Amino acid sequence: QLLKISRYLEAGSDEGWLIHPDQQLLYQHKPDGNAFRYGIDDIVESDLFPNLKIVLRDIFPPAP
Repeated sequence: QLLKISRYLEAGSDEGWLIHPDQQLLYQHKPDGNAFRYGIDDIVESDLFPNLKIVLRDIFPPAP
């Protein structure tokens, strides 16, 4: 999965997200090499969509 994200970024994508619902994690990758890890208590924002705020607790199912 990370290899795919790297290829997309190298091809010109502005951002890549890897989402792991079982672990309730989201990784946001940027072309400059920065990567950000978000957990269940975080809010994800993107420069691509300035008004978008994703509360991960709202989209991930409750942990078993």
